[in-house]
Amino acid sequence: MCFSATSSITAGVILGGVGLVSILSAKEPSHKYFAAIPFIFSIQQFCEGALWLSLEHIELANFYRTITYMYLFFAQIMWPTWIPLSVYMLEKNRARKKLIFWLLCIGAMVSAYMAFSLFYYPVNSKIVGYHIQYEMDFPKALTWVSFGAYGAATILSLFLSGVKKMEWLAIMVSISYLAAAFFFTYYITSVWCFFSAIMSVIILGIVTKLPKDLEEVKDPVLGHIKL
Repeated sequence: MCFSATSSITAGVILGGVGLVSILSAKEPSHKYFAAIPFIFSIQQFCEGALWLSLEHIELANFYRTITYMYLFFAQIMWPTWIPLSVYMLEKNRARKKLIFWLLCIGAMVSAYMAFSLFYYPVNSKIVGYHIQYEMDFPKALTWVSFGAYGAATILSLFLSGVKKMEWLAIMVSISYLAAAFFFTYYITSVWCFFSAIMSVIILGIVTKLPKDLEEVKDPVLGHIKL
């Protein structure tokens, strides 16, 4: 989180509780991918809490690089694939499912690119004010391409879902993505993940109503698209 070790760890505890309730509320195995998102965010927040501690206390300094990579695994590698995959597993409408599948493919490519870049290029993290700044010396020419592809995989897949209330999650994630990019350019990796994490309550609300909401969606447009 973008404030302190205490706030990150506190968020991790709260999200862990929300995540467990969400997973237990999932009625079908295919629902659990989406239901697990809050719990995964909790692990990510614990990682950043541990990173704060390793950066603030010299006796823990030897761990900061490992924890940096652990955090970035979730932020850069996991989410571009996991989010569209979880939405794909929920979807019943065949036309929507095919479109989400293509976004899943884009997300998988983003994850592969991020994994390669994290392995090949220098990565560092440091505390700047009340934020952790992640310095990733990735190719500049691909920065906005990967930024846009990341957003497409994680946000458009939510908009395409036929699950009720998913559009509200998509709108909130979109606003937070743009706000983080505009107001916290140098800290977007940390800040946007925090914004997204606090939306886990919306995810819990969606999961608890999935059995009723996952009826075949008869969409006047997408429902008749043959792909």
